[in-house]
Amino acid sequence: MDEDDAEDEYAEEEGEDEEDYDVGESEERSEEESEGYGVEEEDAYSEVDDREATDLDDEEGGDATKSLDKGFHMAAAESTAEQDAFSTPDWQTGGFQVPYDLIRSEQSRGRWTIAKKERFPAAISEFNSPDEMDADEIVLWQEHIWVGQRRELPDHRSTPIVYAPKSLAYSNNLKTFSLPKTAPRSDGLPVFQANSPHYISINEQQRAQLEMLSNNKEDPCMALLELLNAYDVLRPYQFPVEKWPEISGKMPHIKSKIPYECSALDQLTSYPTLWLTTPFFDYLDPVHFYHGLSNTLAWCHTRNWRHAPTNTVAGGPYGIKWPIIILILIRHNYQRLARLSINETSPVPAGIRAEWTARDEDQFLAVINDIAATLNSCSVLVETYTERQIPNADPEAAIASAHDKYKVSVAQIKLVEPLDHDDPWH
Repeated sequence: MDEDDAEDEYAEEEGEDEEDYDVGESEERSEEESEGYGVEEEDAYSEVDDREATDLDDEEGGDATKSLDKGFHMAAAESTAEQDAFSTPDWQTGGFQVPYDLIRSEQSRGRWTIAKKERFPAAISEFNSPDEMDADEIVLWQEHIWVGQRRELPDHRSTPIVYAPKSLAYSNNLKTFSLPKTAPRSDGLPVFQANSPHYISINEQQRAQLEMLSNNKEDPCMALLELLNAYDVLRPYQFPVEKWPEISGKMPHIKSKIPYECSALDQLTSYPTLWLTTPFFDYLDPVHFYHGLSNTLAWCHTRNWRHAPTNTVAGGPYGIKWPIIILILIRHNYQRLARLSINETSPVPAGIRAEWTARDEDQFLAVINDIAATLNSCSVLVETYTERQIPNADPEAAIASAHDKYKVSVAQIKLVEPLDHDDPWH
């Protein structure tokens, strides 16, 4: 071998070393690029894996950088998912987000072309983004949507629905089986869908809380909860929400804001401590008469909640449930005061009348007995229950739609008879 050939061979070996070094740099750059594409370190190949893959590719004459393609494949998958997320709403003729800013801008100008005002809950005056709603707004919307799903929206709150052609065909099919819309009853009692659930004034969890407050399940005021539960089933007249500001304005122990359908103790001004206001106990306070026991019991009397046409009491979210809750609250407060009065470490403050007299008990029981008797006097609700039901048309419509392609006349039916030579037995 001459000297020139030796120099060429040495140069080739040195070039191969430089190529190996370049592969290492490519490996480092690829790892950095992979991190830029969102690939975490634990998802990348280890150095040992890369080295083995590089040696294997070198032996087979392949490209060592193939082992570094993992990050790029993942980035491509992420890009595909992103494109799919963007294209799906467009394919479904939708947009990327609800135009809350545009809706708010319209409302500020007194326009309601996007979101109709009549579709809002009664207590909501403007439409905000769900991200900007407070807890009260969210609950109001939740209750409003549930009421709509149960088909319990009153006539003045409902609005026409614009149907797609297929949906319109189904809606028209339903109408053929629906009973004519019933006119409001002269006695004011509600009509209801036969399969719709009745309103529950006090749910099981709330009842357990009230029983803990009384600390005596045999207390007469606790018996009212059982009567109220049975009364709800009969679908009584609902106390109108429009009258809530008036009735709540006469009771300082209840918040004046419109309660939720599921409200109970949270609607009390004493919540969460559940201590009645100091003027309730302090007979020297200038507003004691307004806050005190006598006025509170008078507010709880059934004459304030009576539905004259049927001689029953009004139920529902704004009805007779509130006097019952107030009575249990009074019993709870005097039980707490009785425990404090015998505790020398925390005496009752001056001016607070902690004793519960026999006269107080008589007045208290008189109101309880009056409510119990009225809840039991519900024969008119029982007698009219069946006639107030609206049968559900959906099952009949489903049966009809399953047979709508059947031929209904002889002229539409084509009989097929086999010819003689088609008879396989001849």
